[in-house]
Amino acid sequence: MQYVDHPLIKPNSIESRIYQEKILATAISKNTLVVLPTGLGKTALSAMVVAHTLQKQPDKRILFLAPTRPLVAQHKNSFDKFFNIGEKDIEAITGFIDPIDREFLYRKKIIFATPQVVKNDIANGVIDLENFSLLILDEVHRARGAYAYSEVAQQFLKASKNGRILALTASPGSSKEKINQMCAELGIEAVEIRLETDVDVAPYVREKDVEWVFVDLPKDFEEVRDILKNYIEKRAEKLDTLSVNMSKGRLIELQRQMQERIRKGDKSAFFAVSMIAELLKVEHAVEMIESQGIAALVNYLRKMSTDAEEGKTRAVKRIMSDEEIKLCMKKAEELLKKGVEHPKMHELTKIVKKVFDENKEAKIIIFSNYRNTVSRIAQLLKNVGGARPISFIGQATRSDYDEGLTQTEQTKRLGLFREGYYNCLIGTSISEEGLDIPAVDVAIFYEPIASEIRSIQRRGRVGRSVKGKIFVLIAKNTRDEAYYWSSHHKERRMKSILTKMQGKELNFGKGLNKWAKK
Repeated sequence: MQYVDHPLIKPNSIESRIYQEKILATAISKNTLVVLPTGLGKTALSAMVVAHTLQKQPDKRILFLAPTRPLVAQHKNSFDKFFNIGEKDIEAITGFIDPIDREFLYRKKIIFATPQVVKNDIANGVIDLENFSLLILDEVHRARGAYAYSEVAQQFLKASKNGRILALTASPGSSKEKINQMCAELGIEAVEIRLETDVDVAPYVREKDVEWVFVDLPKDFEEVRDILKNYIEKRAEKLDTLSVNMSKGRLIELQRQMQERIRKGDKSAFFAVSMIAELLKVEHAVEMIESQGIAALVNYLRKMSTDAEEGKTRAVKRIMSDEEIKLCMKKAEELLKKGVEHPKMHELTKIVKKVFDENKEAKIIIFSNYRNTVSRIAQLLKNVGGARPISFIGQATRSDYDEGLTQTEQTKRLGLFREGYYNCLIGTSISEEGLDIPAVDVAIFYEPIASEIRSIQRRGRVGRSVKGKIFVLIAKNTRDEAYYWSSHHKERRMKSILTKMQGKELNFGKGLNKWAKK
């Protein structure tokens, strides 16, 4: 094995790979968007770019942004291992540090921080970006709308003479319009994408077997779902003149259009907005029964019932006062008392049992969209021989039903999973992105997801060092199937768009505030 040979990088710390060297050649000369599958060394590549930049401009500094504090700390620890410039020259900055102290810390050679902290410090004059020669943006697919990445990048492009931007992600999205917008806001001049099938990447990719496990929705579930769908159909009739397509995505888009009409003074759109909000809530209930289970549906309906009693919205009050919804809730509560589970739960426990029967040292990661489902899976797996499950969820938000996990507790649980104290990590979307989750042998998707970004990130958690196995649980004739195909087609579209952009001189120059449609 060959290693990167550079005076600023510790010997034998970064493996030398041809594809990284090729990307490096582009990144040191142009503002570059790098799209690499998870596990193929985005952090190592960024270290190589940093080393080259520091050597060429030793009087300048490096700013490395990541979306969360745990990820900031993780990157800082990696650079401590890579660089021989001394730990005193590498600093992680958070909002917990006093602004006066942050101003001093920004004088270090390599700074790691979250984008919001830097955005605030720019506005308050705590940091001067003129002194920085390289801005690295990790998980850059988050650069949407008002997210701080775009504003920090714009300020950097204005302040830093000949500064470079390195944007990193495993998947920037499938919309050409959104990719162009992101590239424009970040002043991107070149795209470097590598697929797992590329000749220079393939030697470093471990094979992944994907198995789709289909289950039939029980008749009791179908009866509950039919009540909800009947409610939706009756309400939708009132919106026929607006040509409503009943998919969730179309409803959200229609809601946005109606809100825009309201902003322009069209008061007639208020009714449509309220009705769409009602439909979206019941659509979510359908998703609960189809893809999650009875417990998830009951929890959701109970939450809406509480909101209705507190008079939070007219839409919720209308829903929970309806006789059909009351019948639906009664049936769901009865099924919950009987202990009826979604058939996915049976298949999941069967898979986990088989994995540990065959390999007692195996590690499994299980993904689910919802915290209630994560908790239920963790509870069920305690009864599976050989399984030592632990849940892994995000911090609390105002809409959560539980307190969530602090970042300290998240770090602790990852450490215990890494050390083998636990061997089943059951997580929500927080376990998909960025964090240094140890290599696992098996990944189980409790449900498919429509997002190609999240799907790619989930798959990247398995097969990093050895051949991996992925199971995707799908309820037949439900939105599970639609979500799977949606993500599949979006991923193909994303790869096609980026491959066409690669090697071309892009029109997203420095300081560009509006994005091109071409």
